[in-house]
This record gives sequence, C-alpha cells and structure tokens, in this order.
Amino acid sequence: MLSRVKLTKMATEKQLPLAIGLDVEARFDTFLTARNQALVDSLQSPVAPGLWVAGLSGSGRSHLLQAVAAARQPGQVFYLPLAIGLPPAGLDGLPETAIVCLDDVDAVADSEAWQRALLILFEALLRGGGVMICSAHDRPAQCGFVLADWISRCEALAYYRLKPLDDDAQLEALKMRAGARGLTLPEETAQYLTQRLPRDLAVLLDWLTVFDRRSLAAKRHLTVPFVRSVLRDGSLQEQLAAL
Repeated sequence: MLSRVKLTKMATEKQLPLAIGLDVEARFDTFLTARNQALVDSLQSPVAPGLWVAGLSGSGRSHLLQAVAAARQPGQVFYLPLAIGLPPAGLDGLPETAIVCLDDVDAVADSEAWQRALLILFEALLRGGGVMICSAHDRPAQCGFVLADWISRCEALAYYRLKPLDDDAQLEALKMRAGARGLTLPEETAQYLTQRLPRDLAVLLDWLTVFDRRSLAAKRHLTVPFVRSVLRDGSLQEQLAAL
C-alpha cells in the first residue's frame, strides 16, 4: 500500500496545517457507497459533536475522511493522519468552528500526552460549534487508550462501522477508481485481477497505480496479457518503489 506520507504529497496543501495534503482521488464520488450509505450521508452533513468511523485497514476510512475535506472550502476542514507521527503540537491553532478529521486515532493509543491534547481540542470544538471526526480500527473502548476522559468523549461521537464490500462490489469499486483516473478497465481484466489478487481493495488500488504507470510508459491498454506480464515483474512493494 502507498504510505500515508506519499499520499499527503499528492494534492493541495491550502486547507491543511503542517503541509499535509490530500489524495486527489479521495472524494465522495469515487467511493462505492454499497452498504455504507448512512455513514456517507452523515459525513457529507456532519453535526456536533461528530462521528467515530471504525473499520479494518483498507476499508476506506482514510478515503472518507479526506473526502470530507475535499468537499469543503479551504479553512473549513482539517485532515490530520496521526499514524505519520505528528507531535501533539500539530493540533495547535485549529479553529474551534472547523471540522477536524483525525485519521488513525488509535495510532496514539499509548500516549497520554496525545490524548490530553485531543481532549482539549474536543472541548474547544464543542464550545465553538466545530465537529470532530475520528477513524480507528474499532470502538473507542477497544482501542487501548490510556486516558479515561478521552474515551468517554469519544463514546459521545456517533458510531459507524464500515461494512466490507463483497466480491461484486469490490469489482465495481475497482472499475470506478480506474474510470476516475481516465483508465479503461475491461470487464475481463477486472475479473482476472479480483480472482488472482488478495481480496483487499487497498491492495487492488495500489496495483491499479502500478498498472496505470506501466501502461502509460508502455503505451499499452489494460488487457489481461498486459496485466499478467506486470504481475510477473515483481511484488507490489517492489513495483511501487520503482515508480
């Protein structure tokens, strides 16, 4: 999977602190809603105090939090991916009226200093009418946080768990993301990929990045013979590193 640091260098930095940008493909119109319509509706019109979005790695949590930022004007939403090792001072100066999207909050589960800073931010947003949107792998009480007051605030957020895509929906999502890149992904090629690659949408989309670059360089269409040849050239990590 592409690292979150690489993703943050792919888009505008105007609306985000600490020069953190957005994945340009992370928008609501490139997310296959499937069984997650209630969550998507809530993220498009979030209300105080906010939302807690749980889901496995690769389930689309980061996509959706970045989509919230992409859908609004600069200065209205701030996206902070906590897994990249930001210091708690990264929260300083955030407007109390903003929507603050905290991705991978459980990355700081063992840091009391971080949780105290998040607690201060939560209270400031509550006073100012702002909204906090958090993502993590599980419910707040199951994430291993060490500060009870922070857990109790998180429990006040509307809770949603991303429902995984079935095989047909993963196929549709893959074709949707290819179309967003201007790629034509024939049905037989999409079927070939979903049958031979892990049933993990994040992995499929990383392979799509590889196929996109390789097809452009080779001036080839995404036919089954072409993608088969790319798959034989090395692991996903090796080929991503070579891009």
